[in-house]
Amino acid sequence: MLKSMRTFTAEHLFRLNLMATARSEESTLASRKDLDELVGVQTEWWAKRGPLRSFEKTDALSALNRESVSVYILSIRSGRIDVWRKAPPAPRASEHDVLRQSLFRLRVRLYKTYLEHVLRRSSNRASFDIALDVDDITRDDAEVPILAFQKHETARNILLPDVDFFGYDWYRHDDDPYTYDEKNIAACFVGASTGGMVSVDTVRRSSTPRLRAARYFCGNPSILFRISAAAQCTSPDAAALLRAQPYFGAHVPWRDQLRSRFLISMDGNGAACSRLARGFRSDSAVIKFNSPHCLFYFPALAAGREYLSVASEAEIEPIIERERATPGSYRAVARAGRAFAERFLTAASTFSYTARLMKQIAAMQ
Repeated sequence: MLKSMRTFTAEHLFRLNLMATARSEESTLASRKDLDELVGVQTEWWAKRGPLRSFEKTDALSALNRESVSVYILSIRSGRIDVWRKAPPAPRASEHDVLRQSLFRLRVRLYKTYLEHVLRRSSNRASFDIALDVDDITRDDAEVPILAFQKHETARNILLPDVDFFGYDWYRHDDDPYTYDEKNIAACFVGASTGGMVSVDTVRRSSTPRLRAARYFCGNPSILFRISAAAQCTSPDAAALLRAQPYFGAHVPWRDQLRSRFLISMDGNGAACSRLARGFRSDSAVIKFNSPHCLFYFPALAAGREYLSVASEAEIEPIIERERATPGSYRAVARAGRAFAERFLTAASTFSYTARLMKQIAAMQ
C-alpha cells in the first residue's frame, strides 16, 4: 500500500506541475518553422516509408509488447491514452530486473500523463496506436515507429522530450547565480560511472569513457573530472576498487559546479540529458564530447556556436589555455547556449514540439 501511495503521490505531483507549467508565462518560444524542422527530422523516414496495413501493424505492435520489457503500446483515442497490458515480472526475476521494470512502469505513466496533457491542449482528437520505449538504450524497428527519448544517430526512433524534463520541472527554477566573468577559468564534470558495466578489470584498465577521462584529468588543477557514484558495478569488489580510485570523490552540488566557466558533458547510458539542458541554461560554455546518441533538439544545435565539441580529453586543455590567455574567448558560446535553451528547452517549446509531432504521427497513420 505504501508503495502504491508513493507512486500515486509522484504522478499526482507531476499532474500539478504540468498544470502549473502550462499556466506559467514564457516570453521566448522557438518558431513554428524551427519546431516543424525538428519534427520533420524525426518523421521523414517514416513518412517516406508509408504506413503498414492495419493487421500488419497490430501484429508488429503485439510482438513488441510481448518481447520487450521496456516497449509499451499506447492506444490513443480522442485525447485519451490506454496502455496495453504487459506480462508481470517472472517469479524468479532478479532484484535488478524487478527494479528496472518498476522504473519503466513509472516512466510510461508519466509519458501517458504528459501526452494526454499535450493532446488536450492542442485539441488533437486523432485515434491511433504507437509504441513507446522508455529504456535508456532503445530498440530500433523498421516495421513500426517507436517513440523514445533518445536514440543512436542511425536509429529510426521518433524522439520525445526526455524524461529529465519531468524530473526537473522543465528546468524552470534552474538559475545560474554567476555571470560568465565571475566564474573560474576551469572545466568541470561530476557524475556516475555509467556508460558500461564496471568490473574490477574495467576499473584497472579505465576502459569505459568516463573512467578513462577521470584517470586522464586526475590531479589537473583546472579540470575537475570526478566520478561521484559507483554505478553499474558487476560486483562489490568492483565497486570498492572504483571508490578507492583517486578520481572518485564526493558529489559536488550543481551550484558549485556552476563556478566553472566550462561544463563538460560526456555520455553515460546514452545522451547526458539533464546535464546538457542545465549546462545550456547556465552562463558557462558547454564542452560536449562527440557522441552518436541524440536528443530531439540536437539537429538545431551547431558545434562552435552553442557548444564546444571535442573528440578526446586532450582537446579540452587548449580551450582552458586559450581562455586563460584571452579571457572571454568563449563568452559568445556560453551566451548562444543560453539563448538556445531559452528558445528550445522551455516548457512552452517542448509542449509545442510534442503537439506538432503527435499531429504529424497521426497524419502518417
